[in-house]
Parts: sequence; structure tokens; C-alpha cells
Amino acid sequence: MPRIVGRDTSARPAPLPPSADPWPPGPPIVKGVDHVLMPGWAPFVSGLVVALMMSLITAGILSRAEVLGLSFNTISGQGPDTSKATVEAYLHAIADGDAQTALSYLDTPPPESLLLTKPVLDLARAAAPVREISVDAPKPGSVGTERVSATYLVGADRVTASYVTVRSGGTWRLRDEPGRLNVSALRSAGVRLYVAGVEVPAEADSLAAFPGTYALTTSNPYLGLSPPASVTVHSPGEALVVGSLTPIVTPAGFARAEEAVRRAVQECLDGTTTVPLGCPGLPADFVQGTIVDASIRRTEDPAAATRLTPLPNARRSTVTYDYQATWTVTADVVTNRTRHTVSTSQSVAMSWIVDLTTTPLTAQRR
Repeated sequence: MPRIVGRDTSARPAPLPPSADPWPPGPPIVKGVDHVLMPGWAPFVSGLVVALMMSLITAGILSRAEVLGLSFNTISGQGPDTSKATVEAYLHAIADGDAQTALSYLDTPPPESLLLTKPVLDLARAAAPVREISVDAPKPGSVGTERVSATYLVGADRVTASYVTVRSGGTWRLRDEPGRLNVSALRSAGVRLYVAGVEVPAEADSLAAFPGTYALTTSNPYLGLSPPASVTVHSPGEALVVGSLTPIVTPAGFARAEEAVRRAVQECLDGTTTVPLGCPGLPADFVQGTIVDASIRRTEDPAAATRLTPLPNARRSTVTYDYQATWTVTADVVTNRTRHTVSTSQSVAMSWIVDLTTTPLTAQRR
């Protein structure tokens, strides 16, 4: 027997002595799920089934993504790999109210995004949803660009728009801005303007906006915009001049301003002095003696028409009223120590202006 160098064999235990009895039989084996005998080709078939299932699931995901205008590049974070897919994805994002995703397809975001938010887009979609989107195959544009035409509905308006796309960062993006609202002509002096409930900064002349319809309101119930006080953005790069909308004085504004003028006129009529402050004086030929203090009385002649004509200037937030009437003026006069009452008619023409931004509204004589 060869000697093993370096191993101590002296401590090895002696083998057990042989037994005369047979080794007892083990318990019977019940073949359960974990004991089923599989044929040799089973692992290959099982792997093939799993691979086939994974392929079908992946194909379904990619097929759905293709319906949405996406591709593998989109799923992997690189964005759509065709200009047509970019336009489709952009319009579907707007239709779904996903403002953040829609913005991600723009090559250069607008300098301001006040209206490019989900709450604002949801309001614009509620008034005029974007639907029935159809996008054509791209056509070559200028260097490095492709032009893509699309048709869709914004509310009831059918729109045909052309989008300029550019290859950027390994994907296609839109070079155009969304639509744009020019709001500089809609302001009234001293009044805040709101688009879809968002206050427009005083220094802003225009705001970027996705396709949809936007309600315009003001902070003053006496000043508004010509109805319908809304504007619809249709297409990219649309510099929408809202010429059909102009600032107006509301019916409530006219009513409150007229009340202020009538109060001012009544103060003149109630004046008992020769020349009440801010009011017409007595006719030049009226006094033929000494007027008794506080005896002057003025009333509008009911037989003569009283005219109060408003001249609104909504941009300056004012209403001017031209007042024309005939007054009957009476007074007690002392002549040669005899007191008697004299009366005459006086034609009155006055002009009053009301600033609709003041509280309370007051009329000032012009």
C-alpha cells in the first residue's frame, strides 16, 4: 500500500464489523408534484414555452406603443424615432390632458409656461377637446427638418396644421411653439386679467397655450370682455390676435355708474346756495333783489326730457355721462323790503365721469 505523505492515518477508526441481518427496507416513495419523472426533452420545451410567452407579451406592449405613436426608443427614454410619431404623440398628449408630456416633445420650451399646465389644459379640453387626430407622412423641410401635416378637431372646429420637426438628441422634436395668445389689447386700466382662471402678469403681452378654448375674465364686475369672453387656440405657432374681443363696461358697471351720476345730480338739486359746489349757478338774470338764505329750490322739470348719455371707455375703466335737463329754480327774494317768490326755468348741461375701479363709485364733474 503506498504511503501518503503528510497525512496521519493512525487515528483512522476501525471499520464496523459485518452484520448478519439484512438492511431494513426504506419507506415506499409516493410520487407527488416534486417527484414526477420528466422526459429528457421536457426542459427544452418548457424553456421554449416561456420564451414564446415573453415574446407575445413584448409584442403586445410594442404594438400598443405603436398605436400611441411610440416606439422602442420612446419606451427606452429616447423619444419617438420618426417625426410622424412625434406629432402623433404630442397631439395625443394634449388630447389626454398630459401637459408635461406634451412639453417634452418641444425642441425649445416657450419662455413662459403659465398656461402650459395640466389644470389649465383640463379647462381648455373641457371647453373644446382635441380629437379625431390624423397625421400624414412627413415631407422633407429645410436642412435637418421634416414637415408633418395633421388634421384634428378642436371642439367643433376642424383644423389642418403643419408642424416643423427637427432631429435633436437622438429623437424628433417639434420646432414650433404651441399657440400663442396676445393679451395686451385686452386689459382695462387698474384691472387684473385672467385666462382660464390664471392671472396674467401685468408685463406680459402674450402667453403660449396648447390647442383648446380659454375663458377670459377680469377682477372687476364692472369691466369685462365682449361676449363670448373666450378664445380658441388651434395650431402651433399661431400668434392669435384676439381682435374680436374688446374690453367692455358690463351692464352692472353702467347701472352702478348711472346711480353715482344721479346721486351727484341730486346733490346739485338739493343745494340751497347760489352756486352749490360743483354745480351750475343761478341764471344771470334771475336775481332782482336780495335772495333769502337757504330759500333756493331746484327741481327737474318733468315736462322736459332729461337725458343721461353714457360714453364708456373700458380701456381707461371709466364711463362719462352727458347730462341735459331743464330745471325749475325758485327762491325767496326781498325787493324794496318786500319778500316774494320768483321762479324761472334753467337749461342745464353737465358732464360727469365715473372711475369704475374706485370704491364706492363716485361721479366727478368734468
